[in-house]
Amino acid sequence: MSDRIPLSPTPSASVHSRHSAEGGEGDAQRLTVEELRVLQHTSLVNGMLHLPWIGDDEREPFDLSEHYTHAAAMPAGGWRSPAVIFVHGYSDPAGLLKLSSRQLERYQQWLRPHQFLDRTPVMIKRVSSKKISQEVVTNCSFVASLCVCADYEQRFKKRLITRCIYPQDQRGRPYYNAWGKYMIKLLINGIHRKILIDDRVPVDRENRPLAVTTADQELWPMLIEKAYLKVQGGYDFPGSNSGIDMHALTGWIPEHVLLQESPPSAASSDIIWRRLYAGLHSGRALGTLATGQVDAIDQDWLWLVPNHAYAILEAVELPDDVRDDGGDTRMLRCKNPWRQHGWQGCDGPDDVHHWHPRLRRMLAAYNMAEAAADGEFWIGWSAVCRYFDTLHLSWDPDQFPCRFTVHAAWPMALGPAIDRHCFAWNPQYSLRISTDGESDDGGSSRATVWLLLSRHMEAVEADNRDYITMHVYATHGGERIFYPVEPTAVKGVYVNNPHVLQERTRSLYYTLNVYANVPFSFRETPGFAYACEVGPGSIVALFVHLMLSVLKTTDAWTVETAGGNNTYDSWIDNPQYRLDVAMPAYVYILLDLFDVADGQSAVKAMHDQPPSMVAAKIDLFTGGDRIDRWAMAGKHMAAAVLMTGRSVYRYLAAHSGDYRMGFAYAAISLDPGAYVVLLSTYDKGTPAPYKLTIASDVPGLQLARL
Repeated sequence: MSDRIPLSPTPSASVHSRHSAEGGEGDAQRLTVEELRVLQHTSLVNGMLHLPWIGDDEREPFDLSEHYTHAAAMPAGGWRSPAVIFVHGYSDPAGLLKLSSRQLERYQQWLRPHQFLDRTPVMIKRVSSKKISQEVVTNCSFVASLCVCADYEQRFKKRLITRCIYPQDQRGRPYYNAWGKYMIKLLINGIHRKILIDDRVPVDRENRPLAVTTADQELWPMLIEKAYLKVQGGYDFPGSNSGIDMHALTGWIPEHVLLQESPPSAASSDIIWRRLYAGLHSGRALGTLATGQVDAIDQDWLWLVPNHAYAILEAVELPDDVRDDGGDTRMLRCKNPWRQHGWQGCDGPDDVHHWHPRLRRMLAAYNMAEAAADGEFWIGWSAVCRYFDTLHLSWDPDQFPCRFTVHAAWPMALGPAIDRHCFAWNPQYSLRISTDGESDDGGSSRATVWLLLSRHMEAVEADNRDYITMHVYATHGGERIFYPVEPTAVKGVYVNNPHVLQERTRSLYYTLNVYANVPFSFRETPGFAYACEVGPGSIVALFVHLMLSVLKTTDAWTVETAGGNNTYDSWIDNPQYRLDVAMPAYVYILLDLFDVADGQSAVKAMHDQPPSMVAAKIDLFTGGDRIDRWAMAGKHMAAAVLMTGRSVYRYLAAHSGDYRMGFAYAAISLDPGAYVVLLSTYDKGTPAPYKLTIASDVPGLQLARL
């Protein structure tokens, strides 16, 4: 049994892996020691420590007056006077954030809200997407995310974005803290973490904040932005996408729908629209749009901004007779976070032909002049599919009653950096879905399972070379996959987005979330860690599932020992190993091949070089003596051993199939006894380093070179 233990700075405080964006304690999943190590390692981001959120963090002291009551003399006006707060207000021990080049062009100084506002600062006046404005920071996707979250709070009367700000009053509403200390709760590197900040904001020469703000000068957007950018390394932010931003802000599940790399057909476009429309209207989804490269003509005529994010605020379906002018009946209301530069194409505010009186009446709540001043616009779905690159959707995880999360590390030393030929060393998990039961309409229930793979961030890099993906196989009964060519149910796309590996430049830390509407079992495949059973509100039967015997050896074929296949007399010169099995065992024999750069050791090549183009094969024979020739014993393939003047046949017990480049494996149940493992190249005289690994579910295996 693998015990899941809490991280407990104090006896009453513990860290849990959350099952929902709210992070409720009732159904929390305890963490293993290995998971705690992962979360501890990735608490250090961009050189700053961001600790996991614990139960007592909501009681963080925000009123600093008690800190000064031990002074010898009380100043005039008391410890809570503006003069004292001005001098002794909280300052982030991490210091001031790095400013962007555009901020530095206008920067004057850092000020607190009561210094640059002409009235008492207000945390929240009215949560709304209107009047939120991106300033000079290149974080359009983040501001677009703020807009859609604020719009959600206004429409559905549920706190989504503002709930992450502390301190809060007894009703859970954040309030202005005159001492300038705030704590923001963000989902970073697989778990909610506390981000401590002060309220100092960069301002220009006219004391205007150089950060996201609202026309009502509310504090909540700039505080959340400051906390998020503190994690990202400062205001000098290279940019992101709304799926990443929304996941950190809300914990909702990101989905990226590419509209241009594989332009959707009419049928697939309809499916995307129906999912988007239903998600927005039910409150189960949030959405943004993103452009890619936009040519100069479209920039001038359509006012499209290249590589820019837009918030989706509303989706409507109009009756066909309302658009008898040929306009699109499916429309989105969007917002440019700049609060200007809205869409000027079909259905834009200047499109008098399409904005006829009947359409205006259908959208009576839409004030065109006011909306245009806030960067809002209407656009048809067909224009979206034509001019925008990506639809970023974020889905409410609470729609899934069954959930499980695992945090893990993928060491650089485990397997090759490029997995083109071999998946043997990749992290793998077995998922078995229960579809027992009936749906509400009396039919069989349909299982829906979502898998989210998130790479942990340790430093922000403009050129991120760590590519991740996830493949889903529907075969093998949950056993380990070895060859990438085996048929997949869902084939992933290699991306350097943190959420979704062909190239690994360092060890990776990741979180894998499983969301389902039916119970499921989930485990790592043999050779790794654990398994569990998951149902609504329950996680049971956690246990270790490790190989008990693992033997490894690193060696190389030389020109002399690369004997080629069994059509060559030199086949017997290939490397041979004696394998002794003490009890009945199921044995995996794995062979990795690598290229060697000039002056590089074979061991280092295992991790740094691509798979070798040398083709190789594994043959396993009965008996424990070195084989000296290939033979046939009747209809059976065999090898012959010369013993005391006569040939003794050793039969072929298992092999890895056809000769393969890069990687080969064989798996078989063996009786106790001695065996010979022969590793051959297809062509003779082709040197290459290799690593031989033999693993079993029982102890007592022994391996020796013959």
